[in-house]
Amino acid sequence: MIRSAEQSDFEAMRETWCGVAFDPLHTARTLDGWLDVKLSGFLVSDGPSRKEFSACLDRYVVAERAGRLGGFLRLDDSQELQPETDVFWISPRQFKGLYEARPHASIGVLAVAQHAARQGVATEMLHEAEVRARAMGASHLFSFVVLCPIANYSSALFHLENGFERMAVTQPQKLFDIDDYQSTLYGKSLA
Repeated sequence: MIRSAEQSDFEAMRETWCGVAFDPLHTARTLDGWLDVKLSGFLVSDGPSRKEFSACLDRYVVAERAGRLGGFLRLDDSQELQPETDVFWISPRQFKGLYEARPHASIGVLAVAQHAARQGVATEMLHEAEVRARAMGASHLFSFVVLCPIANYSSALFHLENGFERMAVTQPQKLFDIDDYQSTLYGKSLA
């Protein structure tokens, strides 16, 4: 079941977030650590505090599986790219204008709990995000996927399999306390 998030979802959401968070110290220690994050996907930040979660509660969608939180998605209406970010646009005339258009809809975060992996949870939440983005008046849905220092292959494949196309690549920068961070911007038409 897909539904809007509630205050009571915070602890389960944090548990899910921590379960998929990128831990560079753990990952760098073993080859298995590198393979695990590449194949199963990951998030790169520490996640929101309870206060931050409460402040944007209306932007979260959660998936329930057997009475447990199976995943969550945050739909943002603001653009993540900062003016100073160096970006390579694959088709500048087409894609840059689409990204900068208002109203704007971006997937700020998408995570699936390990117990609900490979059950269609992410796809269900994506469909709900598309419905909500259309209701906002957005013509496209955008999402950033980590490219470097370690590529999030699972997320990249998910986006491509669900109709997104590559629109841009950010140039190396320090972000999320990670040196040489790069990401790919994916976009999907909601027409």
